[in-house]
Amino acid sequence: MNNKALEEDIQRIIESRHNQPQSVLGPHYMEKEKLLIIRIFHPHAKEVHIQRKTKPYTKYKMEKIHEDGLFEAKIEKVRQAFKYKVIYTFQDGNTYTTHDPYAFKEPEFTEFDRYLFLNGKHYKLFEKFGAHPMVKDGVKGVNFILWAPNAQRVSVVGPFNLWDGRIHQMMLLDESGIWELFIPDLGEAEVYQYEMKIEGDIIFKKTDPFSFYTAYEPLRGGVIRLPWEKYRWKDEKWMKDAKKENSWKLPLNIYKMDVSKEPLDDLLIKRIKDEGYNYIELSPYMGDKIDSFFSPNTMKCIPEELMTFIDRCHNNNIGLILTSIPSIISEEAKEMTFYDGTRLYEYEDTTINKPKFNHERKEVRSFLISNSMFWMEKYHFDGVNIDPAHVKMYKEALEEEGDVLKDMKVIANGTITERSVSEEEIKRIVEVRHSDPHSILGPHKLMDGNVSVRTFYPGAKDIYLLLEGTP
Repeated sequence: MNNKALEEDIQRIIESRHNQPQSVLGPHYMEKEKLLIIRIFHPHAKEVHIQRKTKPYTKYKMEKIHEDGLFEAKIEKVRQAFKYKVIYTFQDGNTYTTHDPYAFKEPEFTEFDRYLFLNGKHYKLFEKFGAHPMVKDGVKGVNFILWAPNAQRVSVVGPFNLWDGRIHQMMLLDESGIWELFIPDLGEAEVYQYEMKIEGDIIFKKTDPFSFYTAYEPLRGGVIRLPWEKYRWKDEKWMKDAKKENSWKLPLNIYKMDVSKEPLDDLLIKRIKDEGYNYIELSPYMGDKIDSFFSPNTMKCIPEELMTFIDRCHNNNIGLILTSIPSIISEEAKEMTFYDGTRLYEYEDTTINKPKFNHERKEVRSFLISNSMFWMEKYHFDGVNIDPAHVKMYKEALEEEGDVLKDMKVIANGTITERSVSEEEIKRIVEVRHSDPHSILGPHKLMDGNVSVRTFYPGAKDIYLLLEGTP
């Protein structure tokens, strides 16, 4: 890199508009010259030192090469890059020692992950996206991954860096729009958000759509925490049986529950069982007003409460059905709309009063199906009752990826729509005197490519369509 290009890159770092900060910051070893150059950017630091972690454990003072806080150390006659810690000294004399985020350049989100995501076939995004505590190269920290293709720069912000978006600027992996950063020595329970800069130097913050625990007050944002990791489930037999074919307990007798109005306790389980229900349907998001998709609404119940309730239901032979994400993005989920300054998750159609998830965008398909998989895998939901608008998307996914989605159980509520069959024909069906019932009942393909299914079952309270994969 020539001096002019380096100066331009440094200026972009200083102005927090670089999408490849690791190309400037962190360690850069020059084999031919046996020279190691390390650059650190911290706008609040007065001095910065590099402490070598291996013999001879040398401590190097970095030169401040830009008044706004960019430091550089040139270490000669070294055979290879070495592991080190960074010691910051601030204006008040306090010091802080940590590892360099830009020394960890190997992404967790692989090329294969990106291929699946961009083609709408990554059904376990929750294993990568969000904030994941992990150990990289022997160092504890938290890995962050986000999708924001329109952003010029994305940073992780929180109390741990004084909400300063210049400090932890993320790395753009490629044209997929995936951003990633490993922050070493960061622990659990920290609140965080993403700060984005888009064209026009517009800067705004967004809560992580993949936050696994959500804080509302006094600070709003995602919380670094994987609640399911420390929970010890006691429903092994139930879950083993659930993996068998045709494991639905038919007929379905579903108790639809509002978690915001009913307590998650043993008295409720006893009453539901006594009344003959074999499934409970509930929404961990607490209704249609969703602003957190991978976390229960912690203002109503915390993850441990929900997991304990599901565990006890299973031990009383009661299954749990998830009410899926609705097709309409609620007004409460304002952070989801225009996520990166564009209509990233929603349709472009501005004539729609309420924004709807864009099923045509493959990345959004990955997001929606991953959400159902998340609740079934991490919270032990037995199935998902999907919004009618999602039926076509799930049906296609189950038909194409039945082997991958073999454990997914999906139902869709039957709905009464405008009658396309005459009253006389309905009467003949009901009175069992129709000469060609197949012309009325069963699946019928519509002009728009969707499928309408009509059925007649005397005495049924609700009708559900069971969608299955084809492995």
